[in-house]
Amino acid sequence: MSIEEKEILNALIREIEEAAEEEVKKILNEAKEQAKKILEEAEKRALEEKKRREDEARRRFRIDVLKKIAYKRLEYRRKYLIEKYKMIMELVEDIRRSITREAETRSDNYYRGLKNLLKEAIENIEKNDLIIVFNKRDEENIRILLKDLLKFFKEKGRNLNVTLSPDLPEGEYGVVVRSSDEKEYFVNTLSTRFKYFIDERLPLLLYIKSR
Repeated sequence: MSIEEKEILNALIREIEEAAEEEVKKILNEAKEQAKKILEEAEKRALEEKKRREDEARRRFRIDVLKKIAYKRLEYRRKYLIEKYKMIMELVEDIRRSITREAETRSDNYYRGLKNLLKEAIENIEKNDLIIVFNKRDEENIRILLKDLLKFFKEKGRNLNVTLSPDLPEGEYGVVVRSSDEKEYFVNTLSTRFKYFIDERLPLLLYIKSR
């Protein structure tokens, strides 16, 4: 091989080596870039996972706190309603005892109340042949009240035919009015009025007061 051929060969070898070296550098750079991207992606995912876990932990903590607060609110509301119920029932019982004393002594207040109870009961019966049931102790008052009420209803176009029946139990006050054919009746005793208040009005009163 001549000197000239050797020089050409060496030149080709150098070109190949340089080209190979450039290719290696290129591959290494690409590998570094890829590794960097993989690392950055891994770090991003790690941060996202960390944030997700932190958010989940905060969410669970917030839910636990809200549950405890809700439980406490229900507990306090229950205690409040119980105390409110006791207080109202004590007032109702005081009123019941007071009204019962008024009835037993046949006071003027009870007389006026008995008139209202009787009038309301008659107004709620459509028929004119009526039976009025009352406590024997109220008979005198009932007879006096009926004189005015019969006149009042006659002016309203009703001619009432009334039968008196003093058959209410000893401890009961007020009236029960029913039609003579027993198809209509209206209970307007004190115990019924108190029961109505407890069953119908008390729940509404408790609801309004607790809001």
